[in-house]
Amino acid sequence: MCVVETTACQTCAGLGVAHVTQSAGYIASVITAETQSSSSCGSSKCPWKIEVESGQTINVTLLDFALEQRASSSAVGYVSAENCFRYAVIKESPSHRSFPVCGGHGRTQFVYSSVTNVIEVHVVSPEVFSQKGQFLVYYEGK
Repeated sequence: MCVVETTACQTCAGLGVAHVTQSAGYIASVITAETQSSSSCGSSKCPWKIEVESGQTINVTLLDFALEQRASSSAVGYVSAENCFRYAVIKESPSHRSFPVCGGHGRTQFVYSSVTNVIEVHVVSPEVFSQKGQFLVYYEGK
């Protein structure tokens, strides 16, 4: 069963982030679309802050529900700067790492492995406000 995180959006007003502390779960682009006029949960105004236990890292997988595949590549999972349809950006401190989450390359795609136990996910694609860019991000502490 897939349960999408929504309760973290309540922390947007006080913390400025939607703070998630479960060791694994799903965040959905549709939550950002539905809260755009209130808390903007998941957007750059209130990004998802995923925090797992100290000493763990976070693996991130994209589940892409786009109506059409936007780019093609001969190598499975290959994403280059010129064919990235950017859904979100993963940011990680203190190294100030920033990594795009690119859609349009297949239904399921591993996209990131953190070096710390905390990351932020900023949904940046305006396509999430239509049926063209819907996605889930599955995260898991390891």
